[in-house]
Amino acid sequence: MLKLMLSVGIFYSPYLLLLKALSTLELQISQLTRPVLLKGLSNANRDYVLTAMTSCAGGELDCTQQTSGTNGSVNFGTTLATTYYIHIQRRSGNNNANLTGDICAVSALPAGACSTDLIVGTTTYANTGLTTFGAGDDFSSTDACGSSYMDGDDYVIEYTPTTSECVNFSLSNTGTWVGIFLTDDCPDAAGANCLTNGTISAGNPSMSYTVTAGTSYFITISTFPAPQCTTFDIDIAACPPPPANDEFTGAIGLTVNPDELCGTTTPPFLK
Repeated sequence: MLKLMLSVGIFYSPYLLLLKALSTLELQISQLTRPVLLKGLSNANRDYVLTAMTSCAGGELDCTQQTSGTNGSVNFGTTLATTYYIHIQRRSGNNNANLTGDICAVSALPAGACSTDLIVGTTTYANTGLTTFGAGDDFSSTDACGSSYMDGDDYVIEYTPTTSECVNFSLSNTGTWVGIFLTDDCPDAAGANCLTNGTISAGNPSMSYTVTAGTSYFITISTFPAPQCTTFDIDIAACPPPPANDEFTGAIGLTVNPDELCGTTTPPFLK
């Protein structure tokens, strides 16, 4: 997922914005592509042309011409770790006129089409130094799990375990107001089910679930703004074994004392 927002102040000469599809886990997902919707210029005070290009010299991907005060957009596919060039040209005003406006780049995937930030194909897994910053605010409290802790930027992990067992998902070194969610589909997909979740205002949430080998799940890390983003480490590990005799198969059978008198015990009866 990609998100970029900035305000631009442009003199009468054309303006070039470098747009680079980045990922903190670039090596793991370098083969994935994703569409980007570049919205701009909102609040533009002049007529303008907005063009997405593959190089400074050209290679047009999409282009729009708009009048002042009108929001335009260009939509194009990207490849991670590739640089793209956004050309902004003023079309009205005299040679001393400035062009100002706001521009925003977001993931343009349709609802239910998850753009994952990480793919995990093992039951247990650990990683550090991750962040939701720049991952895009794709989900909200109206999606699966119905939680306000999904209103911040969302980091999505596609998780497919190789064994069937109880697994604990825990985050550490987070900020405050952080949530972790497990769904059986993209959180905004129609019919997606919230399997379990963990949310905590102090940070470092965790959750547990009995997963099935070969089944794909989606783990989403997000926040209840503010803050909009959080850093985090993640650890996916097998649930600890239950205490001794915690299973009913090892329980000691007891019956009520037949004389029903308090203070009288007849082993192995329960008084």
